[in-house]
Amino acid sequence: MQISLNGKRAIVSGSTAGIGLAIAIGLAEAGAEVVLNGRSQARVDQALKQVRDKVPAARIIGVAADLGTAEGARLLFEQVPQTDILVNNLGIFEPKGFFETSDEEWQRFFEVNVLSAVRLSRHYAPGMKARNWGVCCSFPANRRCRSRPRWCITAPPRPPCWRCPAAWLKPWRAPGLR
Repeated sequence: MQISLNGKRAIVSGSTAGIGLAIAIGLAEAGAEVVLNGRSQARVDQALKQVRDKVPAARIIGVAADLGTAEGARLLFEQVPQTDILVNNLGIFEPKGFFETSDEEWQRFFEVNVLSAVRLSRHYAPGMKARNWGVCCSFPANRRCRSRPRWCITAPPRPPCWRCPAAWLKPWRAPGLR
């Protein structure tokens, strides 16, 4: 299936590797201008090269910012004030047991796996509504809690966010907003 996203901008958080990078490549292939994000400039530069190798004509921007922090989100907002497509892909995980995980570690997972999506969606969704076109979605970092108990630290923070963009945008239902 071919879709055209020419003239649209997409932000993919956590897009320097894995699913995030694959989504960024797919969006670039569809013609969107894609904003790649990672915590270090070196990782962002490497991802930009990988996208250019696969899609030589890609329109891409790289933003090095830790979106698990309010300051990192502000940096992204300054560099990319609006978008048409937001893919909340950022997530971290550790194979660590429930009882071995400190409050500080739980807080860190919540900040990265949940609040990053909240901050980005809250900032970008109003512009999508104003333009009557936009897509906002989230992907869980990991859903292996049942099969791998030592990975439980990632599972509890994410379920609230899997369907969040749809719930957040529901009051704004507009023909072009998903």
